[in-house]
Amino acid sequence: MIVLNVYIEPTKGSEDDLKKAISDGWIEAMSQQPGYISAYLFKKFSDDVLESMDAKIPESEYELVAFWHTEEQRLNWVALPIHDEVFAPVLELSENVEWTVHNVDQEWS
Repeated sequence: MIVLNVYIEPTKGSEDDLKKAISDGWIEAMSQQPGYISAYLFKKFSDDVLESMDAKIPESEYELVAFWHTEEQRLNWVALPIHDEVFAPVLELSENVEWTVHNVDQEWS
């Protein structure tokens, strides 16, 4: 299993539209792909709260985490024209988008 981490910084005033583009477009289409398992959208705590806990302050407001059975299946999804179609609004509503992929080394339930 692999995990895709996407770090998203919305443009000012676009948070609601961005979350809609993520859930109603990108994730809706991604969830129909072979190998997709699940996804979660995380919103960071305020900087003040994180500082009070001595926690690292993330650079992005949001982090999307998507689980896939294999990297090959995720890459097949990225190669489809629908991927670019549903991901374009996410990019348009964001100041910055960065991503990385990890192998899941262990799993606990």
